[in-house]
Amino acid sequence: MAEFDTSHVKNIVLLGHAGSGKTTLAECMLFEAGIINRRGSIAERNTTGDYHELEQDRGNSIFSKLLHTKWRGYKINIQDTPGYDDFVGEVRPGINSKTTVASLKNFQYPMRKKPEPKNCIKN
Repeated sequence: MAEFDTSHVKNIVLLGHAGSGKTTLAECMLFEAGIINRRGSIAERNTTGDYHELEQDRGNSIFSKLLHTKWRGYKINIQDTPGYDDFVGEVRPGINSKTTVASLKNFQYPMRKKPEPKNCIKN
């Protein structure tokens, strides 16, 4: 395994809501760097990061996972995080001052208006 000095190690945390493409982006990064020879798919349940049976059954990440690759003389550590608020405990430990955070947003669907609050008092 190649040795890297600290100036050539980059840490990236992928953050975003569920379904925003964090696992897909991590999969593409591994593929483009030549670490894997085929991109996995959430629908096919064969991504490198979501290997746990629970994650495959649900179709979303439950656990944070650390993936790594080499790119142009740098070692890049990629933390793929879950998107649902229920799993925020898996997200927080990976974020520190020496980390790059990539926030992903999915604007595939139009933004919906918040529903108006219902009146609790019956007339």
